[in-house]
Amino acid sequence: QETQQPISTLTRPIIREPRSLSVPPVIQQPFIQTTNQQIQQVTPTYIP
Repeated sequence: QETQQPISTLTRPIIREPRSLSVPPVIQQPFIQTTNQQIQQVTPTYIP
């Protein structure tokens, strides 16, 4: 849990910033997908 908290807090603000800015959805979608994949790959390693 300690490792998940900083990861989620870091990814959430990074995803919110581009949304507030004028960024096309084409860049938002792949960016969000990559972050989700990274979180999924990290969570099973820390919590088997």
